[in-house]
Amino acid sequence: MDVQQDGEQNIDYNENDGNTVPKFTKLFSKAMDQFRLRVFFLFLERLYIIISMSIILVLLSLQDCGWNDLHYWVLFSNIQAVFSLILYGQLFNFSNKESIQQHLAFHYVQIVFVPINEVTDHPVAPEVFDPTANLTTMELDKKADVMQLQIRQEIVNQSKFCKYNNIFSNATNQGIFIWTIYYIVANPNTSTGSGECDKWPIIQTYIYGSFLFLQYSQYYLLAALALVMLPFILVYLIIRCFTDRRKKQQALMALNDLQKNKILYKPNILEGDQECSICMQPYQSDDEVLRLPCSTLHHFHNTCISAWLQIQSTCPNCRQQLLPDNLQPLLQQPQQLQEPL
Repeated sequence: MDVQQDGEQNIDYNENDGNTVPKFTKLFSKAMDQFRLRVFFLFLERLYIIISMSIILVLLSLQDCGWNDLHYWVLFSNIQAVFSLILYGQLFNFSNKESIQQHLAFHYVQIVFVPINEVTDHPVAPEVFDPTANLTTMELDKKADVMQLQIRQEIVNQSKFCKYNNIFSNATNQGIFIWTIYYIVANPNTSTGSGECDKWPIIQTYIYGSFLFLQYSQYYLLAALALVMLPFILVYLIIRCFTDRRKKQQALMALNDLQKNKILYKPNILEGDQECSICMQPYQSDDEVLRLPCSTLHHFHNTCISAWLQIQSTCPNCRQQLLPDNLQPLLQQPQQLQEPL
């Protein structure tokens, strides 16, 4: 469905009554303002990168410096910045289209219908009609931060080119950032440049690297936290694996002890009812029957009680505990439960 058409349909439908006019909530208006400001800042940032790196490339060609890894970094970063500039230009343009704003407001239920006699020229609804007007400044900022990310994703989907350009830009940004970190770490003594040819490209690596870090800082911090926690998680999983294996062996030993009471059925060999109280079927000659230690009256088909003990650790009749509680989750071994001793 085309977003603009959808938004226009909603608007026409709600304005037909002639008594109310749709207005944005304070939360939606703030989220849109934050989104436009962020996109505009990123647009200017990429514009600066394109201009500065283009100048550097021209100077490198005029000075006949030749090409090294750092110069290729400048060229690739400049090309990537062009794609990012186009992306942020599209996002900013889409965010200023009234039809798309209306669609987004309807989509996130951030439209308030104001009586026509209360309407003002301001696109935001009066506070008396706005449910988000009672939010505190902190709550409003937090919700607006989340909503502006949702708005960005929704606007990115306005066109296939915008969508794929967003994927390409994010992926190449990470590649450039990794390349930047690698160069800085691998060449710690070249911060001042090895000559005029490398002086300005090196400065650009620090500037562009800083821009990228600020843009994706929350993701980088989460990745760093995951790397820090990874050794602890691995240690926990290893300990858990050995603990589960030990408990599993204990559970199998307990089940094997129960299997000692298994017999082949013969008429009148058992006390009480001559049928399994789990499947409610009478025993047939040579059926494997298991008598539980809780009572000689409690006996069942071996297959039935084995299946029962996969989900319960008590006797089906008297509910006496047959296996330790801590072994209960480890009894999902039907093929092992039925193995003869």
